[in-house]
Amino acid sequence: MHNKLILIIGFFLFTSILNAQKKTVGVLELKNTGGITSNESSALTNRFRAMLVQTESFVVLERDKMNEILKEQDFISSDNCNTAECAVQIGQLLGVEKMIGGDIGKVGNTYTIDMRIVDVKTGAIEKSVSNDFKGEVDGLLNLMNEVSGVFAGISAQMKTISRSGTADVYVSSNPEGAEIFVDNNSTGLRSPALVEGLAPGFHTIHLKKDGLVGSQFLELIEGSIPSILVELTRPKVSVKLLSNPIGAFVLSGKDSLGKTPMVYTVPIGEAEIKLFLPGYLDTIVKLSLKEADAGRVINVEMGKADRMYIQTNPSSARVYIDKKLVGYSPCTVPVMNSSQELIVEATDYYTYRKILTGSDNPNIQIALISKNTKWKASITINSNPQNASIYLQTFSGSELIGETPLTRNWKEGANKITLHKKGYKNISVEIAPYHPVIDIELEPE
Repeated sequence: MHNKLILIIGFFLFTSILNAQKKTVGVLELKNTGGITSNESSALTNRFRAMLVQTESFVVLERDKMNEILKEQDFISSDNCNTAECAVQIGQLLGVEKMIGGDIGKVGNTYTIDMRIVDVKTGAIEKSVSNDFKGEVDGLLNLMNEVSGVFAGISAQMKTISRSGTADVYVSSNPEGAEIFVDNNSTGLRSPALVEGLAPGFHTIHLKKDGLVGSQFLELIEGSIPSILVELTRPKVSVKLLSNPIGAFVLSGKDSLGKTPMVYTVPIGEAEIKLFLPGYLDTIVKLSLKEADAGRVINVEMGKADRMYIQTNPSSARVYIDKKLVGYSPCTVPVMNSSQELIVEATDYYTYRKILTGSDNPNIQIALISKNTKWKASITINSNPQNASIYLQTFSGSELIGETPLTRNWKEGANKITLHKKGYKNISVEIAPYHPVIDIELEPE
């Protein structure tokens, strides 16, 4: 009895150790590129997930559990989420080590399947599988069995055992001179080189040079010598980018990456991004990322703008704040907590008006509109306080056209108005198509 108890305890301990060594993996829904129904693509994804569990090589997150976690994280799933970057984002939310996703579709009479497994920590595609199949759609169920075996490494072992002889592969890379590894074992060769004496079956060719890496998964057949070219790139790492306040736009050069909070995936090494948020100073963030930084949280404090830089085209325009001349463009003006009226004037150009608040972009660029320009626009006239009478100035005098707020179709020509309200000074404004709404502050008498 005592010996049986020891055996039972030992079995459970052994099983726990094996499970601890398995990698956790999430499986994305296969993206349907056409030729099959959504129910069929969903069924094939479920079959792949089930067969992956049966390989006993991974701890596979259940579909319902995945959806539950993503819902808690307010993640909006997308049918287009089949890129390595998107897989990394979802994998980080799920807390898994690997993510598997891919495409399935039909071209003519041939079904095509392209799948890949991505390391969530590095963002690298560790293995990819592409297969074509001709026949009835239910034959794809068996193909899912084979693909799950490839990711688990089972098919490679079976084919290696069942075949005799050896296979070779010619490996080149860009740039050249990279160390060549086969299934994580060094060959002692540098690209370009012929790697000889490999067992027929599936292999991963991995190359390294000066911090650059690249890999390709392929099947070698006895008697053939395939040639592969591997592009080397810096390995990627994903970090969580936050800002205070949130909602800042993130730019890399001229490319918009999204808004905070976001997962930022970038090659390991030096990187520079800019965060922009109206009412706050543009913030440059310089990063030096290593593989160990995967999952790191980067929180950027956005400084409140206390000044505003105004540029105009043409330059040398007169810049007024609350009707006081403060300079000629380009110039810097102070930003107050309360509303301020910005007026920009230049000879032969329509006057630009805008009510400034603390939430405006601290860098304003204004393209002034020439009075020779033909235009037509629907513009609303607002005033503070409202219900001011609006008079349109004409050659013969003035014409009452309504009270604020007033929406009207305007065009080039006679478009100068005067606002009148008892207890306030009259103010004349020239209508121009800079904004769909013109806000005018009335000054008490």
